[in-house]
Amino acid sequence: MNDQESFISHLIELRQRLIRAVGAVLVLFVVLFIWPGSGYIYDVLAAPLMSALPEGAKMIATGVITPFMVPVKVTALAAFLMLDDHCPLQYRPDADLLSVDHRIEATHRIQGCIPMSRFLNGHCVGSH
Repeated sequence: MNDQESFISHLIELRQRLIRAVGAVLVLFVVLFIWPGSGYIYDVLAAPLMSALPEGAKMIATGVITPFMVPVKVTALAAFLMLDDHCPLQYRPDADLLSVDHRIEATHRIQGCIPMSRFLNGHCVGSH
């Protein structure tokens, strides 16, 4: 195998990992958008600011589509940040049962949090 074939295989692997990562973010975004809803996530994140405003003051939208787009953008950011350190789809059949990594991952599985770095490293469901 020459250098050109190796480069192409790396590009193909990169494409597969990016597709999986973007797909995971999109799936979580849709789930968060439906439940609990983008408005709820925005309200939770805006609560400290709302409590710091003077009595009778409120936040206002300065654009026509802003009341819709800001909660959607906040939900998309929340989905990305939730998957930054977590990937519930992670599967690693080649893990050594006695390794430290495996014990840490088993603990994370029980807690429901799997590092996204493992997901991007090809240890997710469907990877070879």
